Amino acid sequence: MANATTNLTLSNFRTLFESAPDHYLVLSPELKIVAASDAYLRATLTKREDIAGKHVFEVFPDNPAENEASGVNNLRASLNRVLRTKEPDAMAVQKYDIQQPASEGGGFEERYWSPLNTPVLNQQGEVEYIIHRVEDVTAFIRMTQQRSDERKQAEELKSRTEHMEGEIVQRAQQLQAANEKLREAERVKSDFFANVSHELRTPLSLILAPAESLLSSRHGEMPAAQQGLLHTIHNNAVRLLQMVTGLLDFAKTEAGRIEVSSRPTNVIRLMQMLIHDFQPMAREKNIGVSLQLPEKENHVNIDPYLLERIVFNLLSNAIKFTPSGGLISVRLGLDNDTLELTVKDNGIGIAQKDLPLLFQKFRQVEGSSTRRFEGTGLGLALVKEFSGLMGGAVSVTSEPGIGSTFTVVLPAPLVARPEKEAPDTHHSIELLEYRSAVTADYHTNDDRDKIPADHRLLKVLICEDNEQLAGYIASLLQGVCQIMICHDGERGLELVRSWSPDLVLTDMMMPRLDGIGLCSFIKSDPQTAGIIVVLLTAQTHRQAMLRGWEARADEYLFKPFHPDELVTRIRSLLAIIAERRTHAKWVKERHALERTNKELEEFAYISAHDMKSPIASMTGLLRLLEQKDAIKEAHGQLFQMLKRSASQMQKTIDTLNETMAFRKTLTIQPEKIRFENIFQGVCESISAFIVSSGAIIRTDFSQCADISFPSIHLKSIFQNLLTNAIKYAGDGAPVIEITTAREDQYIVLKIKDQGLGMDLQLYKDRIFRLFQRFHTHKEGAGIGLYLVHSIVEAYGGRIEVQSQVGKGTIFTIYFNNGQSK
Repeated sequence: MANATTNLTLSNFRTLFESAPDHYLVLSPELKIVAASDAYLRATLTKREDIAGKHVFEVFPDNPAENEASGVNNLRASLNRVLRTKEPDAMAVQKYDIQQPASEGGGFEERYWSPLNTPVLNQQGEVEYIIHRVEDVTAFIRMTQQRSDERKQAEELKSRTEHMEGEIVQRAQQLQAANEKLREAERVKSDFFANVSHELRTPLSLILAPAESLLSSRHGEMPAAQQGLLHTIHNNAVRLLQMVTGLLDFAKTEAGRIEVSSRPTNVIRLMQMLIHDFQPMAREKNIGVSLQLPEKENHVNIDPYLLERIVFNLLSNAIKFTPSGGLISVRLGLDNDTLELTVKDNGIGIAQKDLPLLFQKFRQVEGSSTRRFEGTGLGLALVKEFSGLMGGAVSVTSEPGIGSTFTVVLPAPLVARPEKEAPDTHHSIELLEYRSAVTADYHTNDDRDKIPADHRLLKVLICEDNEQLAGYIASLLQGVCQIMICHDGERGLELVRSWSPDLVLTDMMMPRLDGIGLCSFIKSDPQTAGIIVVLLTAQTHRQAMLRGWEARADEYLFKPFHPDELVTRIRSLLAIIAERRTHAKWVKERHALERTNKELEEFAYISAHDMKSPIASMTGLLRLLEQKDAIKEAHGQLFQMLKRSASQMQKTIDTLNETMAFRKTLTIQPEKIRFENIFQGVCESISAFIVSSGAIIRTDFSQCADISFPSIHLKSIFQNLLTNAIKYAGDGAPVIEITTAREDQYIVLKIKDQGLGMDLQLYKDRIFRLFQRFHTHKEGAGIGLYLVHSIVEAYGGRIEVQSQVGKGTIFTIYFNNGQSK
């Protein structure tokens, strides 16, 4: 009967061990597998009958596909330390891949583990077993790697691009010479159009902006004769601007930089505005223009800029080739999600044989009469290009001496009217007449002096190589801000560093150092990175703008600019600067809250980990087994090991909960407390630990006996630092000295031990990070110092560390009497 009872107890105990929720492997001193929990077998894809009695490294070899695999070597070193020191050995997280069964295709599955190897000693003090406990942290590591991968995405994409470019070059070396010529031609063409844009748009700015200011009558009424001359100047400048715009549109299409950007558009209103813009030109030639539109206003999904450019080029062409007294008819139809635009004239017409040449770039139909008309020969080519980009087509019918009819058909699905409709503006500068209705929305010269007092002190640096344009911009900003002018980027950088402007308005193309380089220098220097940089540019293509964004420019202004647009934008940016200064303190507090939330999220993840369920189950089973007195002497050591492991896990959970609770207690008001009382309370709570260690603790609170501080947090500081000092004492009884003092506005608490110490050159930047452990043979969660540092920092203090390996550590805490949180 006794034997039956014994067998039943052993069977129950084996069942209990094998059913433990954690991953346990029992090894002999020869590192052969004695036993394993079911959880361990499931995690490692093994079976008990296949691994029992085998050497651990026979069952779990390194992944042969990885030349740098170190799992076997690291585990062997840890197990040998356990055999040598007879002490537990905690390993860092290991990458140890698991071999898959042949039935599942073989190979290895990537896994990450957090191992702890613990000896089981017999009565003679020799190692009889080694408990190898692991936690599968693969999911956590992969989540961490995923976050790291996101941060490195840009670098990886760049690396992949460079790799692909290298392969392309390697595979196409026979075409290298030809490709080099093509790249050089593309570069020359891009540079040409960039220079054309800059060289033509800058003087156009100096013509259009002052002319529009004079025509607005802000500087007084002008005689009718002079006003007429000024209109002529303005009209011809606009004609020249449209030619430049056509060239740049062509450059963009050639480079593939035109993108369709459809949005809900009121095409009827857009057509009305465009026809209105062409009326002055038509009146000059005594040409009538009629417009036929649908009766009902509708919004369609279409790119308004490309549609505008199509209409502009067709109308320009019609007016150019229609004689005085002629007629142009424009019709817009909307039916079945399709837009049909017809432009008909009674001009000179086109011969049938010339129609195939009509849409070619830089081509004008041959004939003595057509040579009398100006133009680049790009307008109709762009109409065809833009129509194709939008998924439509253009066609033409014509007869010499009778006229031509151009028809553009585009997809244009009807859409609902947007709740907040965009303002009625279009990309082309108004043709041939100054429209006061447009400028009425801007601030006038009369109200520029009405600037809030805090704006008057803000400083603007103008960097523009054209002295006339720089002077004109300065005159526009007179009274809005303090102004300094320079004419090249290097001088601009000097003034940025010496004069410290709040805003820099810089041309993109300048001698010595261009605007992109100036912006990059400004934004890369922490002392000047906060300065707002506005790029003034004639280059409107996407590549030029991307270069500006890469240099971290804040805003763009395109030449030619409207004077009131420039003033309004600069005023708005200066207002933003003032608002930033006003809210600087709020931003700082917001960042502090964001950091706190991030930390709480990390704690929440760890606390939500399924440690609580297994520890509760294990503790309950162990308690039940112990109450029934079912543990025999032969199994006592294994039972105690299970109890210690459960106890350690419980301590880790409690510490995590304490850390999370810390943030919630920051609202506790400080109270006047005595260091001695808090210290005695901590000693009582860990008295068993102090007595078992034989620690000698000397205190001197005479220089500063009390402090105004939350008692719960001072208790946490004492408990964590005192526990650390005892835990890492080294050989012999721990000797700890605790003193307080006053230094200026600080109360200083110093805790000194003579323990193991640490190498600050290696660990200085990691001492107060979460989950950092510097002595892996000692138990601990790596949370205590993080919590101490967080408490001290939260109350406006600081903590300093002095340490030397083998000679001990000194923690010095400076409490700020102000208690700023």
